[in-house]
Amino acid sequence: MFQRLHPDKADWTLTNRLLAMVVNCLRLLLWSKSKDGQKNRKRPSMIGPDMQDKSSERKGSNVKAAPLSQIKASLGRGDESVDKSRKLRNVFGR
Repeated sequence: MFQRLHPDKADWTLTNRLLAMVVNCLRLLLWSKSKDGQKNRKRPSMIGPDMQDKSSERKGSNVKAAPLSQIKASLGRGDESVDKSRKLRNVFGR
């Protein structure tokens, strides 16, 4: 019944799937050491029944950065009226 529903995945046994995963990992490893991999271009295509329907776009690749003022406010590093040298003098007692 599985062969009728998914004929493209029926020939992939557990051994073949595991071998495909090993090959995919080796291809990614070799690619990551190349100049293309360091610049994140020409990523190798994955083989196997589970890899064909995945998109090449990575999750979180189109996230917009938060404004610097918002980051400083959340970290408590906003504009302060007291300068740093006065704070250091108060800490060290000079």
